[in-house]
Amino acid sequence: MCLQLYSAVEKARQIPPDYVDEFTETLNDKDVLTLVGVMNEELVACGSINYYQDIRAAFLSYGLVHPEKQKMGIGSIMLITRIALLASDKDHPCYVYMSATSHSRPFFTKVVGFGEESHDLDEYGNIFHNLYLPLSDQLLKSSRRHLSKIQMQFDWDIEVPIKLS
Repeated sequence: MCLQLYSAVEKARQIPPDYVDEFTETLNDKDVLTLVGVMNEELVACGSINYYQDIRAAFLSYGLVHPEKQKMGIGSIMLITRIALLASDKDHPCYVYMSATSHSRPFFTKVVGFGEESHDLDEYGNIFHNLYLPLSDQLLKSSRRHLSKIQMQFDWDIEVPIKLS
């Protein structure tokens, strides 16, 4: 089902072509947690997270929302949910990293507050913006409170898959 979502987003030209193999690898990687968003029994969103405990960093990838379901807050909820699953404290801060397309960059930099480290061109000439966000304890608590307000319930003892290499 996630592949159908990927195809719809790619068809809308919101992500560069030629990344379906990498997307499939991400879905099948046991060290990556992929969350899905479902409305009326229909998959409308997905997003992956990979956490590296040794460097206290999380990498978000493939935050996709079906083009017909965008501008409804689904992407924001998926982002907040992935952030809420992380652990961070003032003595051991966590940094969240991601690469954003030119389509999604304004949302992450202006609305969410990600900073931009750099940008790269892939082998096909697509621009990817390398973004980062220091995860404060306040942001983590705020994310969890927001999810509770909209009645999303999680077991906060969930472990984000950890890759130690």
